[in-house]
Amino acid sequence: IAIPGNYLIHVDTGNVIAAQLAEAGIKAEIETVDWGTWLEKIYAGRDYEATIIALTYDYYTPSDVLDRYMSDAAENFINFQNEEYDALVIRATQEQDRDKRIADYGRLQEILFEENASAFIQEPMNITVVRKALAGYTQYPAYVQDLSCVYYVDQAELDLSLQEP
Repeated sequence: IAIPGNYLIHVDTGNVIAAQLAEAGIKAEIETVDWGTWLEKIYAGRDYEATIIALTYDYYTPSDVLDRYMSDAAENFINFQNEEYDALVIRATQEQDRDKRIADYGRLQEILFEENASAFIQEPMNITVVRKALAGYTQYPAYVQDLSCVYYVDQAELDLSLQEP
């Protein structure tokens, strides 16, 4: 299982999966690689048996996510191939009727599930705690935290927080 070593969450996940496979009598070897090697060997070279990576699509449209699985997509490092899927992606992106487009996107997801294109195994939880007097903070579904909009709404609370050890 090739895993980019700079992402501890993926390495930990790989170790858990390897341990679970061992309980079933399957020996899995973890190969941690640097990010550049993962991009070159795994993503671009498609040279791997299994990999663990975060495929996050926090701000994408359905077609941005689902296009990746088209047989000829450059981003299809999974090497998924399905003629019905390919035709349906094209139809869905051209469909003008909203309900039909939604149905097509639903069917695309069903095909990915039926064909075991990828196994989505976790949604890492981000928990952030802030003072009541702090405003402007937005929790994003990714590990990125934008603090440029954060401010105190109460000067007295700010003064108190600066005095606390």
